[in-house]
Amino acid sequence: MISPNEACIAGGAKFTCQINRRDSHHAGVVRDEHGEVRWRYCLRKNDLGRGWKNPFKTKDFVVANPRTGEELIFRRGSFFPSRFTILDARDEIGVVCLTSLLRNKYTINVKGRQPWTFRMPLFTVRFWGGTDQSPEFWVIVGPSKMEWNILIKPALEDQPLVASLSFIHHQWWNYS
Repeated sequence: MISPNEACIAGGAKFTCQINRRDSHHAGVVRDEHGEVRWRYCLRKNDLGRGWKNPFKTKDFVVANPRTGEELIFRRGSFFPSRFTILDARDEIGVVCLTSLLRNKYTINVKGRQPWTFRMPLFTVRFWGGTDQSPEFWVIVGPSKMEWNILIKPALEDQPLVASLSFIHHQWWNYS
């Protein structure tokens, strides 16, 4: 794993993604380094129903800003390969794709940005991702598997990336 440098650790954005143990749908929150809730996430019924893109009627994963009410929705766009579209007020702003049969590598494509690749090496709790082999964000699991500690390089827009990492965390927790 490529570790962050001291400048990134000191000036980077830090978040904690926590799945709620008591919620049967594994809803959760994303907190910033000061402990404030930045986003809440949960599952919501997908009105499109069953189809060849979503044969098992997978629910939408919704990340909402509790202050503004703005939402990012992750909706299954393809069953195989596993692909989820990111919607913002019904406009598609990106895609998250599972790119490994071992369920340990994802690509995150947000419009207007270079694609990120997120790697979760097997038998470790330290993950990283970025563009073209240049790491831009890191994840450490713990103290339980229901928590991910996220560090993002300074000056990198965090909302779609952190929402995508929360979605991947939810997938990892529930389906791995």
